[in-house]
Amino acid sequence: MSELKLNPTCIPLLDHFLQGGIPAYSLNVVAGLPGAGKTIFVQNLVFNYLKKHPGATALYFSTISEPTLKIVRYLSTFSFFDADIFGERVFYFDLHEYVVKHTLNAVSDFIWKKVEEKEPSLLVIDSFKAISDMVRNEPAFRLFCYNLSMRLATSRCTSFLVGEYSRRDMEQDSEFAVADGIFYLDRSTDKVIRNLEVHKLRGQKVSLAPLPYTISSEGIRILGWGYNLEAEEKQPLGLGKKEKTNISGLDKILEGGFRKGQGVLISGTSGSGKTSFSLNLAYHYALQGKKVVYYSFEEAPEVFEGFLAQVGLDYGQVKDNLVFKHRYLSQLVLEEEMLNLQEILTGKEVDVLFVDSLSMLLHSVKDSSEIRTFCYYLQKCLYEQGKLGFFTSDIHFGRNDLSRSGVEETIFDVVIHLSLSNGSGLRKHFLEVYKYRGGYAKKGIFRWTLAENKGLRIFDFTVPLRLPAPPQNKFFLSQWTISYPRLIVAKIESKLLGLQVGAKFLAEGLENGEDIYLLGFFEEEDRVKQDLSSFGLPDSAQLKFLGPLYRFNQDPEVLCFELLKCLNEQNKPARVFIPLLPEMFSLSRAWLKWLNPFLQSKGVVLWINFLSEQKLALWPGLADLVLSVKKRTENLILKNLDREETLELSS
Repeated sequence: MSELKLNPTCIPLLDHFLQGGIPAYSLNVVAGLPGAGKTIFVQNLVFNYLKKHPGATALYFSTISEPTLKIVRYLSTFSFFDADIFGERVFYFDLHEYVVKHTLNAVSDFIWKKVEEKEPSLLVIDSFKAISDMVRNEPAFRLFCYNLSMRLATSRCTSFLVGEYSRRDMEQDSEFAVADGIFYLDRSTDKVIRNLEVHKLRGQKVSLAPLPYTISSEGIRILGWGYNLEAEEKQPLGLGKKEKTNISGLDKILEGGFRKGQGVLISGTSGSGKTSFSLNLAYHYALQGKKVVYYSFEEAPEVFEGFLAQVGLDYGQVKDNLVFKHRYLSQLVLEEEMLNLQEILTGKEVDVLFVDSLSMLLHSVKDSSEIRTFCYYLQKCLYEQGKLGFFTSDIHFGRNDLSRSGVEETIFDVVIHLSLSNGSGLRKHFLEVYKYRGGYAKKGIFRWTLAENKGLRIFDFTVPLRLPAPPQNKFFLSQWTISYPRLIVAKIESKLLGLQVGAKFLAEGLENGEDIYLLGFFEEEDRVKQDLSSFGLPDSAQLKFLGPLYRFNQDPEVLCFELLKCLNEQNKPARVFIPLLPEMFSLSRAWLKWLNPFLQSKGVVLWINFLSEQKLALWPGLADLVLSVKKRTENLILKNLDREETLELSS
């Protein structure tokens, strides 16, 4: 059995849809209402064919009396147009006057004469319906169609009859009966989109489903966002090994990072930090040298650049690797955007893709099965191309969903859920890795924040199961029952008295060769170092100061976690002094139970001062020592409130 010879259209994705192209030497009708893009469609086919076949020519018969100069002016705006081909190998003829002055038989003879002269590979009559409208003789026109089709069948040229036909015309007009192929171009009434329907293609098995397309500077652009994946026969790259994000705390939670080929859904209500979280991820990937595209439907690129600057991240450092692409909602055509995303992923210029947001992209889709299909093809593309993708999803406030429509989380490999609380007048952000297909992530809900000049920070610290033995360092409280306390809380009569005992505590640490820290919620660095020096701290320059609170979004918890991060990275024993813990700062009992083992594992002693009796009620059973500090004449009196032990220190 001989195979049918096909002429590829060379329009991306269309040939895959047509099973290879349009049958050679066939007679095709290109129908559709005005404005559907019929002329551009056939011109695109003509120039693509002639570029691929250097010796071929084409005949183009026009029935609308357009001057050649006008045709050139409009066609030259498309990238498929070639001025050399237009002048040498595409021959334009005006049929309008000929049809008015001659019979249809004479018109048929005229067309055939030109075919014999030029021996074209392609022939176009635009508009063929105009001939029928001018003669208004249905029997004569039917005979004309039959005779013309028989002649063209022997000419070894592929023909296209273009006309402003409605769907009703396809059921009754003669030209459709003799056609080998019928292409109907339509405009959707509810979308800014056009559809191509192949109603007939003799010898070919094609889908009857509408194929969406747009008209761009390149000509006809088929929006078959799934066909480009099905057309490619390649071995999927699949999931790669875990790669670090280099974001503090996140790699620990993910036990190494994300994998190439994964789709990551970042979901949360409005204000939960989806864009902030995503931008910081994008920045850190770009900082590693990865090519990152951030595709947004909400904010313009300059807004993102300004946001990065606010948290101390210099866009200039990554501008060669981090590209922002913005599409206005008014311009959004879902099928076109899906094709844009797939073209980005199948290209070589991207390693990581961010889409902010998937909710905005899919806002016009009401059918959950369609959303599932869209998400499936995105995940499939990521897997096959070995690329990493992040997609934000806005959840309705007050609901426990993991995505906007409730189906996205079933498709993507990883789901990160962001949430927030507004307790104590402070907005706190949290994250949970709800799902990690093909890998492991730590369970739990973790606090995160945006630190000034440091970007995204995630609070995750682990405590070793086997705690080290305490160091044999000198400590002035070692004469009491407990040999080396880790967590000390003290009730003080005044803030000045607290600084006085703190100076002794820190000075002994310097003598031992330990690192010393001061966590100042309200204190300014220069002033507190001056006070400590006056109370006997010999070298306050060695004191590492963290604070005050206003530099940490007025959030005491953020300041504390910043301290814990510093302690987590230090490699020798340390002492930490908090002159005064704010009344508004309340620590959960679960956090306190975790704190002491952490201090022990890191060789750290923490001293916290309070002015209030109420704060001390939390600490029995949690702190190693609960003290009261008073002053008697020139000496300090420290009293162990658990065991009635007393220690007197000289001022």
